[in-house]
Amino acid sequence: MSEKKKRGVSKCKRKLLHPDASTVDFDEEGYAIGLNATSFMSWIGVEFKRRIPYTKVAREVDSTEFEDIWKYAKDIWKIPNDLGKAKTLSKGKDIMRHFRSTLRQKYVYKDEPSDKAKGETPFKEYDYLDRKHWESFVASVDTEEWKEKSEKARNSAKQNIDPAHVGRCGYIGLEPHVESRWNQLVSSYPHLEAIGGHPGSRKYTVSRARLNPVTKLYELGEDLISNGELRGTLKLLYLKEKQLRDEGSYHTKDVVLEVLRKGRKHTGPTQCKFSEQKTKKKKGEAVETKTGEIPGIRGMGHVSDSSYNEQLEIL
Repeated sequence: MSEKKKRGVSKCKRKLLHPDASTVDFDEEGYAIGLNATSFMSWIGVEFKRRIPYTKVAREVDSTEFEDIWKYAKDIWKIPNDLGKAKTLSKGKDIMRHFRSTLRQKYVYKDEPSDKAKGETPFKEYDYLDRKHWESFVASVDTEEWKEKSEKARNSAKQNIDPAHVGRCGYIGLEPHVESRWNQLVSSYPHLEAIGGHPGSRKYTVSRARLNPVTKLYELGEDLISNGELRGTLKLLYLKEKQLRDEGSYHTKDVVLEVLRKGRKHTGPTQCKFSEQKTKKKKGEAVETKTGEIPGIRGMGHVSDSSYNEQLEIL
């Protein structure tokens, strides 16, 4: 397995090279889809970092600031209506929350993964940030309370040995590539055919594959397959598929849901959808889960506070 290559800081400086490059489509639930979805969500992330003070959490920000970002997005991009407004702004808030966490870990706490020198600031890497707020930000987060929260999150992340690798547009963005990546994975790992019968199992497997920058092939970690044998969650998927076939309920139950509801891997809440059924929730009532969707399931990978197609991240 190749060493993980970290994603660089997005500057969104690429020019729109053709007339359709600024068109953004949204699905019926409000998630960005299509050719420009990744570029659009990257742009949204940068705009939130530019406009929203990194010293504030979302609840402290005036709602008009979020509204202004959406209005500006409609001016810059070809967005015909407000179908994607709620989901896009929700994703932007998630991005800012994760960004604040990144600033704390890399520049304030100097966590182990940080390569920043003592006293170094983020303005070389993020040249669009307002320098005047930095000292107050450091003072607000360099406390024992925040350090305890950071340690708790780090310990939680360590338990997640099968993180999802789905990109900025999450599972929605992954959907068009599932079949081709699955076929490539099967050619590399023939034993995967044992779980290839269920679409949920295929999507889960593909979401855990990481691109090797040298071979340009997608690979799975040794915790999932090693020496030709399925391991970890993939082995559990195989056993569950076999059980459901024997019970005659293979086509009426979601294999991934059946396995991951056990909370085997990770302690944080997640949400991911592996088929087209939807979950409905009425205010004040418990969640009614239908086949195919996994709200609040432990063990799925990166945390998502809103929906399956967001980029799932440990916060």
